[in-house]
Amino acid sequence: MLFPPPLEKPPAGDAVSPRQIVLLVDDDLPSAEAYLNALSANGAADVIHVRSGSDAVEQLNRFGGIDCVVAAIELPGMNGFEVLRAARILRPLTPVLLISGLSDPSHPGLAIREGADDLLIAPVTAESLREHTSALIAKGRAAKSAGAHTVLAVGAHPDDVEIAVAGTLLRHVAAGDRVIHLMMTDGEVGGHQSVRVEEAERAAESIGMTLIRAHLPDAFVSDARETLEVVERAVSEYAPSVVYVHSPRDEHHDHRASFRATAGASRGVPTLCAYQSPSSTADFHPNRFVDIGEYIDAKIAVIKIYRSQTATRLYLAEDMIRATARYWGRHAAHRLVEPLEVMWQLTA
Repeated sequence: MLFPPPLEKPPAGDAVSPRQIVLLVDDDLPSAEAYLNALSANGAADVIHVRSGSDAVEQLNRFGGIDCVVAAIELPGMNGFEVLRAARILRPLTPVLLISGLSDPSHPGLAIREGADDLLIAPVTAESLREHTSALIAKGRAAKSAGAHTVLAVGAHPDDVEIAVAGTLLRHVAAGDRVIHLMMTDGEVGGHQSVRVEEAERAAESIGMTLIRAHLPDAFVSDARETLEVVERAVSEYAPSVVYVHSPRDEHHDHRASFRATAGASRGVPTLCAYQSPSSTADFHPNRFVDIGEYIDAKIAVIKIYRSQTATRLYLAEDMIRATARYWGRHAAHRLVEPLEVMWQLTA
């Protein structure tokens, strides 16, 4: 895990204070002092300064009112990219600005791949730092206030969500909904970790959803507290109105554990739906069918992104994807559909 157990459970739906609060992470005291003075000038923001990545994680765990994280990439222990990854789990809607103090040509590309909200190259002027930070704070606050139209899709491994509900998620995106994919593991048991993560990133981009990685160990996902907290943080930060997750009727241990943790963490979410996986048992009994006829070709294109898996997994063959959608369509006017078990749904 990238973070220790929370020091205290953050309150659901942290209130957004009119006062701007910035977490500054920099072990170089002269530059940190300059950044702190720039951010706090004329009372613009309250700045919490820490000197290490582990201290930053502690602050993110402890305090939900942080509006923006400003982190140097070069840090002792955890570097800025690792701080970014931890922030994505602990406070997914809190923007992160990275500052590169070296002329490292790899930093811009890595910042994009890791999902940083912004990157500045030192030396950074006070005006530039204030301008970029203020813009990110406005963006983060707007995102937090828009949580009513958010969909959270939880998958134990890369490609689980796409196999099951890529068509449904494409429909959500087309309708203007924000879609978050919480990927519990990097799928390292089923292939090379870096390859599987890169495929998941490309698939998320293709659908138009945000990918959040929990970094749990593949094949050892449990429904214990650490897994529950991962989902709780995403639910608390994004406030989804719909959650999609594996069915409890599944032969794969990681899938069942992901369902139990998600069901426990989603008690306040209006709708929880369970989807079918290739490992679902015959006890999977859907009671909702989403028409994906308009999106079946796009779904197949997304699944083909997972080349490391399509080369060996027969259930990822294009004719199998189409046949599965057609099979369940016998319950829904013979359309191409994705089947769901509605675990609960709150209606007005």
